[in-house]
Amino acid sequence: MWPFQSKEKKREIAEARQVLTDASTRFASADPTAALALAKSISANESLAALKHDERTALTDKAFNAYAENVLADDILTADEEEHFGTVGTTLGYPPETLQARHPDLLSRLVVAKVNDGRLAEVEEPHVIRKRGEVVHLETGAELLKEVALREFRAGTQGLSFPIAKGVRYRVGGLRGRVVTVGSEMQVQDSGVFSVTSQRVAYLGSSKSSEILFTKLMGLEVFTDGLRLHASNRQNALLFRFTQGVSGHAVAATINAAVQRSLD
Repeated sequence: MWPFQSKEKKREIAEARQVLTDASTRFASADPTAALALAKSISANESLAALKHDERTALTDKAFNAYAENVLADDILTADEEEHFGTVGTTLGYPPETLQARHPDLLSRLVVAKVNDGRLAEVEEPHVIRKRGEVVHLETGAELLKEVALREFRAGTQGLSFPIAKGVRYRVGGLRGRVVTVGSEMQVQDSGVFSVTSQRVAYLGSSKSSEILFTKLMGLEVFTDGLRLHASNRQNALLFRFTQGVSGHAVAATINAAVQRSLD
């Protein structure tokens, strides 16, 4: 392919680039109606084909992220906002499955913002057996982790030797030293399903199962992909790592909302 572009081609590229750049600015303050109209105009704009795929994707991502920041500015996602967001996202080429694959952090923020609005999901066919009046709000795959100390042998001074019989010597502590702790690592103890209900947090594993009632829950340590739960009736905290791309922040927000609702 000839490496040089005509003036006309360069102009088309520049104009297409400007369309998406302007869209980022407009999305940052657009109301739902204006945002949807803008998304439809971008989707129907054939001139954007002048851009290479990677550049078009990057600029569209930037515009969509500007819209997302606008919607999530208060960290609350109402039902109407969620509906409009889904429509705008799908129009721009960001259906839920694409968000999960390409923008997991954004999907996590959406879940947290929805929970912050007081809207907790309900799992219709959960793995955990529900108690009377209990509702299951979230279930996800999880691994139960254990922190294991790493140790190594460190040699010291060489030991002494003494005669046992003629021509034979028994060496004591030729590598005298000690075992020391040099760090720790997380090891998977078990894998199973982690559930958040209206009354408790529960874990159903292949070899271990446990639950923490909200009345016993004392605190959470939140990680990007997991949680450590502290309970008044447990000597050691429980540490979980979530699978399936589920965020620890989303799970923590669900637990917090369920606890607050149980206190009402």
